Amino acid sequence: MAEFMVRGGANVGWGWQGWPFAKLIVSETSLRLWVFMSPGFTFTPYEVVSLNRYLLGGIQIIRNRPDYPPDVVFYYPENVVELLARIRVAGFSGKAPSASAMPANELQPLKMALGFIVGLIFAVIIFALYSWSRSLR
Repeated sequence: MAEFMVRGGANVGWGWQGWPFAKLIVSETSLRLWVFMSPGFTFTPYEVVSLNRYLLGGIQIIRNRPDYPPDVVFYYPENVVELLARIRVAGFSGKAPSASAMPANELQPLKMALGFIVGLIFAVIIFALYSWSRSLR
């Protein structure tokens, strides 16, 4: 079957890009996710365990590639069930043995803590700017 491409949004690790800033390019031999301002992500059938429906019109790519972010989700603005069927018709299917083969991401707790700290600093700055702007009145 021929290669096809659809546009949508993506959530990759900590980054979120809404429609139309992500492309999913599917062929029999690869699944490529291009996200605006990123190098892109390419998966072979032997790196993908499964493609699962995800909340609110998404497809979660369960894979065994430890060098990619832990969460990879493509959001499709139309019918996700039809998109999954189109992917199967194109000939792409996950052939990886198990997601448990993927080594644990040892940096995940550190990333979560860093995200919390950055968010907290951002909130303090916004509060300080708000207070400062109120004092100028």
